[in-house]
Amino acid sequence: MKRKKILFTGGGTGGHVTPNLAISQSIQKVYPEAMFYYVGKKGKAEESMVPKGWKNLFSESRASLHFVSTTSGSIKNPKVLLTLFLGFLQAVILLMRHRPHVIIASGGYVSAPILFAAGLLRKIRFISSKIMLHEANAEVGKMIQMAIRFADIVAYSFPGTKIDKTKKRFVGYPVRESIVQKSLEIKGQSKDAAREKLGIPANAKFILAFGGSQGARTINRGIIEALPILLADPDVHIMHGTGKKLVGAAYDGYQDVQQRLAQKKESLPSDFDKRYTYKDFMDNIGDYYAAADLVVCRGGAGSLVEVCANGIAAVCIPKADLAGDHQAVNARVLERLGAINIIFESKDPLDPASVENINATDFGNLVLSLLNDPEKRAEMGTIASKQYDPTTAQKCAQLVQYLLGDLLQEPELREETSLPEEAILGKGLLSIISMLHKKGADSLTPEQRRLALYKIDIAASQKSFVLPARACRMIGAGKFTERIDIVLNFALNKQKSPFTRRDAFVGLRHLGVINTEVVQTILEGCSDPYFETVNEALYALFSLLKENLVLDRFSHDRSITDESVSNIKAIDSMKSNIIARVKKLCSSSEFDIRMNALGVLSILMDDFPSINELLKQNFFHPNWQVRKKIVECYDILYQRNLVTLKEIQDILKNDFLQTSNGFDMDFLLKSEIKTIFQKESNRKFTDELRSIIFSSQTKKDKETRLITMEKTNSLLTTKEIVDQLLSYTPADFFTHRQESIQSSSMTEEEKEQELSRLLKYQTSHLEISKSK
Repeated sequence: MKRKKILFTGGGTGGHVTPNLAISQSIQKVYPEAMFYYVGKKGKAEESMVPKGWKNLFSESRASLHFVSTTSGSIKNPKVLLTLFLGFLQAVILLMRHRPHVIIASGGYVSAPILFAAGLLRKIRFISSKIMLHEANAEVGKMIQMAIRFADIVAYSFPGTKIDKTKKRFVGYPVRESIVQKSLEIKGQSKDAAREKLGIPANAKFILAFGGSQGARTINRGIIEALPILLADPDVHIMHGTGKKLVGAAYDGYQDVQQRLAQKKESLPSDFDKRYTYKDFMDNIGDYYAAADLVVCRGGAGSLVEVCANGIAAVCIPKADLAGDHQAVNARVLERLGAINIIFESKDPLDPASVENINATDFGNLVLSLLNDPEKRAEMGTIASKQYDPTTAQKCAQLVQYLLGDLLQEPELREETSLPEEAILGKGLLSIISMLHKKGADSLTPEQRRLALYKIDIAASQKSFVLPARACRMIGAGKFTERIDIVLNFALNKQKSPFTRRDAFVGLRHLGVINTEVVQTILEGCSDPYFETVNEALYALFSLLKENLVLDRFSHDRSITDESVSNIKAIDSMKSNIIARVKKLCSSSEFDIRMNALGVLSILMDDFPSINELLKQNFFHPNWQVRKKIVECYDILYQRNLVTLKEIQDILKNDFLQTSNGFDMDFLLKSEIKTIFQKESNRKFTDELRSIIFSSQTKKDKETRLITMEKTNSLLTTKEIVDQLLSYTPADFFTHRQESIQSSSMTEEEKEQELSRLLKYQTSHLEISKSK
């Protein structure tokens, strides 16, 4: 058999390197004479991990490690583009020199040069290498997404991963043999042996905490802050992997832990240094897994699968602000199965200096509760172990054999577990906002709201033109009133982008909360230098006032609650100030600012001649949408009893330009005017109809009045009458009517009759609603 040449690429972090090393172990068994090549980036995890993992191959001169120029970032940046082009040329030279039979890539920007060079060289038939990708995370990374077109097979680790069906193969995540328990049956023996080797007491409650090869600031600081809680139990022992500072990395985990521990010593037990140990890297992590009662880790695929492979309970702290929330999505798959607990990172969006963190008290208490509940940990470990397939690396090797034609039949792979799709995690903010507008804020479960708040806080904390703005929109779309402080702050924060300030007012509009602080914020927003911010501020004010003042005070469709009465009084006290500020904007050159200013004034001004004069000035405005707004303003003034329907009809018929712009033969503006007046006529009709139904008249008298109504409204069909009755019967009508009967001065017998009549009407109303 011809000696096979296998090229691996992928790196930057240990999570991209370890699956490649695990797969290579299995490939060595089927191709014992094969040559192995690894292509990565100098100074990254692969530079140290590959020589250790391939120590035997290097000693036999069957392996080599190569580095190419590559970087992350936008290709619009000339420096990034030049670096990638140089890496591409280096990759072309490597591929032409070694001509590998198969290329295995685990993703990450490090693999970009090789994959794109291989894609081109295969297309022009300079090489015939097969390409297999392995996606470690539940959310497909950007590099894998772009490289799928070049691949023959895409192996993946988590159920539910979205990949082209013709190429996807569910194999799981390959784990190195050195860090996996040989079998769960001898786990107790392995644990005792590992503890004896590491010098950990047999009865200790042992925590293994780490944040990956480079460390995790949140875990490092969370562990240090929680030490007083954890070490208060004299049986708790901790091994803490701080991570190793790599070339170019800004964070030095070991130094950070060292400094913070020095500040914390006074609050720790005298024997803390015997029960708490930290180091930058753990070469023999398999021994620590074997000895551990509980693991604290990130949500990287490698860490989670290693936890599953060893059947250990874990507390996961996924890294926030990653593409597709991939660590959080990974962790949620296991949390929903009951294998792990998650603590999400948080960040204060109102503090620019804030960094991701966790609540150390909550974290410490959760860890202690699990340590003190061995049955719960055993259950979590059992569930976790069921998610791991020890044959994953072997299956990957068999797929390589199949690609190379050494297996005639494709290997039989694992059946993918079916899980409900995540509604929040892994989704973009725009997608979530759209879903909330369609389904409503009430469609979210409490757990989904928790995840949504997590995404809001992280997005709002970003130094970005776009993400904080979208966070504001999401706060409004989901009615997240617990985050109103964010939109109020961002609305007036000149350090934020104009798009963020604008969208803060969009969020306020959809939140539906109105009080003096909200109104004052909106008024200040009307002075923003960005015209779209001014417009959205006015639109928010108009919508909130219309919803809370016009409907509450003047419409029979809603009852007046104590809160709305309080709002009315509060806004009334600010009325003169609002009117003075908004009047100045009625002559704005921006038509949308002008129309929303007129809308606000139609709600607040009590002097009809004055507001009518402002409206008249726009009767012939060149933009028909302004004139459409004027029609809406007259409708509001009518509801407020400041003008009669006849007066409005005369004004709009004689003095008002009713045509709309362009060549629309339907004359949308005329149609809008008719609709508004028809709506008012329908309201009156339905009120009268309802009054007849609930009157104490005899059946004959009711029939006589209904016949009269039918003649008067001869243009309405029976279906239209039913439609109107349904449209103008509010959801809480029956509840309020029942309360009104109960609190009335009627006798008990009369109340019983009225309630019986109400129940019959409600039943028929529901039946009609269902039939529609």
